[in-house]
Amino acid sequence: MKIISLVPSYTEILFSLGLDSELIGVTEHCDFPLEAQNIEKIGTFANPDPDKIIDLAPELVCADPALHKQAIAQLRDKGVKVFSPWLQSVKDVLQSMEDLATLSRQQQAVLDVVNPLRERVGRVKEGASGKCRPRVFRVMSDSPVITPGPYSVQYDAIKLAGGTLMPMDDTAYQQVPWEELIRFNPEILLFCGRSKADPKRPRCKGCLSKNPMCQREVDEIITEEWSGVNAVRNNKVYPLSCDVLCRPGVRLIAGIEKLNKYFQGV
Repeated sequence: MKIISLVPSYTEILFSLGLDSELIGVTEHCDFPLEAQNIEKIGTFANPDPDKIIDLAPELVCADPALHKQAIAQLRDKGVKVFSPWLQSVKDVLQSMEDLATLSRQQQAVLDVVNPLRERVGRVKEGASGKCRPRVFRVMSDSPVITPGPYSVQYDAIKLAGGTLMPMDDTAYQQVPWEELIRFNPEILLFCGRSKADPKRPRCKGCLSKNPMCQREVDEIITEEWSGVNAVRNNKVYPLSCDVLCRPGVRLIAGIEKLNKYFQGV
């Protein structure tokens, strides 16, 4: 089956499931694993080229239902089969892997990969059950403050790992007023950044931010105004790469396990 992936996480998933030999096109943002960079590019994550996709004659295109809404309509009008489920939980991510197995007719090989991932999630969930659940806040942007909401995979991943999150509206991402964040008083802060030991990430193509969160260290984000927050006072501020939490791929499971270790003993 000839497959094109418009989403970095799906590219990662397809490689992990052993379906990389069927990939004939990916975006310029599909940078993991490194082998993905050798596959023909069909545009960027935000702006794929439908005409180029159609010219490659794929049997399946993996897309994001919100970001690629217009491209999906164009492709389906041309008779191209599109796989674009809404992913709002870790369960959804694992189910999408199984669905790809069915579509690619590689069920058993894929299940051999997916089932151990599901077991790892189950062990973390069981280990977190009945234990004290620290208040956790994920900082995706600091000006304004934006955090994942209940309709996002990140929110679900943090809950599974044993965290208590701020009550929010039913959205994927939400802007949080400063006074509400202070009232919540998180015991752990997670941010899309890097530690001092990590090299600075290259700027993503098309990024318009003057100072991307993913390139910054703790000291550049957690300023004096954060000093009254429990997580800051107790030095419980952790950089967590977008690769293991923002991208709902196979590395998400390792991200959940890492979060669970952070949450223990708070």
